Amino acid sequence: RTEEFQQRLWRHQHPADCGEAKFFLISHVMGRRTGLGAFLHLRAMHMMVGLDDGRVVVDDPSWAWPFTSAGMEWCDSRQPDCYFLPLTNCTVPASARDSARPYHERTADAKY
Repeated sequence: RTEEFQQRLWRHQHPADCGEAKFFLISHVMGRRTGLGAFLHLRAMHMMVGLDDGRVVVDDPSWAWPFTSAGMEWCDSRQPDCYFLPLTNCTVPASARDSARPYHERTADAKY
């Protein structure tokens, strides 16, 4: 069952046509700093909400992850993908950013 779910999540996060995808834009607790354990817990919740809403989860490119810093020679994105595999093969085009659902709109009524 775990392998089946992992495959389902992978297919959801890696659509064949990113142009047809809807996105769930994550800015991680709206700028608050959290520890690594809390981040991983929230990341799991983000993935479940995105899957439930039929939206590909992407990190807000304007958000800088607290575990990164400016001037890191090996990673200049300042995103979690400096340490983890990227969440998706998709990039949210600027034209779709306004229609990407922000994290806080979904979690006000979340049951997770």
